[in-house]
Amino acid sequence: MKKGKSTNHNYVLWYDIDRTILVKHQNFEREWTKTKESEEYNSPTWIYLSSLGEGSVRFHDEIIDYLKRHINVKLAFQPGTFQINSGKML
Repeated sequence: MKKGKSTNHNYVLWYDIDRTILVKHQNFEREWTKTKESEEYNSPTWIYLSSLGEGSVRFHDEIIDYLKRHINVKLAFQPGTFQINSGKML
């Protein structure tokens, strides 16, 4: 979190068996942390990618590039409305 920036907000409305999640994303500068390619111990086993708001396409592209170079890293992806509306990215 950056000083002076608001955080994302998530609200869950739950009634009986029905559930709706309301999400308000803030615009953040996102940067994929680069690991040294020669040091495999720095590579994670899994990456979990959750819902990100508009303006995160470049960030998604960086993760896709990383996964193409690190074929042993698995991706768990829980898309949000923005990702679903964006369509297929690979």
